[in-house]
Amino acid sequence: EAPEPKRETEDGALAWGHRHETEGLLWAAHEDYARGLASNPDSSRLHMAIGKVALNLQRYEEALTHLRSAQSKLPDNSELRYYLGHALLFHGEPVEARANWEAIRADRQFGPAATLELGGLAARAGQWKDALASFRLAAERSPDQIRVGVYEVALLRRLEDAAAARTRLAYWRALDPTSVSLRSEAALLGAPDDHLLEDLGADPERILDVADDYLFLGMPDEALALLSREYPAAPENQREAGGVPAQSNPLIAYYRG
Repeated sequence: EAPEPKRETEDGALAWGHRHETEGLLWAAHEDYARGLASNPDSSRLHMAIGKVALNLQRYEEALTHLRSAQSKLPDNSELRYYLGHALLFHGEPVEARANWEAIRADRQFGPAATLELGGLAARAGQWKDALASFRLAAERSPDQIRVGVYEVALLRRLEDAAAARTRLAYWRALDPTSVSLRSEAALLGAPDDHLLEDLGADPERILDVADDYLFLGMPDEALALLSREYPAAPENQREAGGVPAQSNPLIAYYRG
């Protein structure tokens, strides 16, 4: 049996950290990478790894420090620039975040996700047509990504092109007829859906997911409407054990502010 890798070495720290990340143990992974960096302070791989974990732990200042350190040695690494863009955005530097995502638009692996984020930046700035162009480009490269479809339909509705919105809604719903985000958009476009509120109320996480979509697009009114609505009580066999009505859910109350 092969011996366990030593935690203090660069490869060992990366191996242990990756193992803990796959197990969902982010703090343990953070400790692994930090221990490796103590012995290998110039390792760009370790700086990148701990920066990504710090980002997931919402330690944005730390994430930015490590990812910038890694970028000094890996200036053209697309994965690094993608996560660096997020760290910069959360740190309040959207211009630099945009520059990093723009630089990797053409990348096969991270380009579609970066294009999606660029669309979000444009949408939140009220640049609806630019945002729509980004989402359509992302859809061309990831034609089965339903989240892109939600954004496309919502923006067409915001641009008051109801006919195009309904056409694209039909396309995306054919791919995923169960998407509550697409069902919510259909309702806003006037389509009847007798079970939408009941299905949303059965699981508050669904409400939060749809609200997050609207916040990503800079549409707080749509998000607040969802969070403030009274939802019918779900049948017991569809309710989470110990669950409370959606409008009494503490996380939904927190989102409402």
